[in-house]
Amino acid sequence: MGNFYRGSHYHKSTQRFFDELIEDGSLLQAGDVFELGDKNLKLTVTSVTTNFRPSALSRDLLRMAEELRDKKYERAQLAGGKDRG
Repeated sequence: MGNFYRGSHYHKSTQRFFDELIEDGSLLQAGDVFELGDKNLKLTVTSVTTNFRPSALSRDLLRMAEELRDKKYERAQLAGGKDRG
């Protein structure tokens, strides 16, 4: 199980790193090399897809995930605002 958690940690940290990089407006180039966290993990960008368009199914799944997140947030706000006295 240790390898699973290590792999999951690397995947999540890598995803966060690239999400932040893209949000800053940086466009990656093929051949760019990144070192993450520990110096033993080096990633090389092999290809970059610009103008990516998700499929209709992917858009529907993203919309449903956003709606669920919004509902959970609304529910948490309602539960937190109740008088407990």
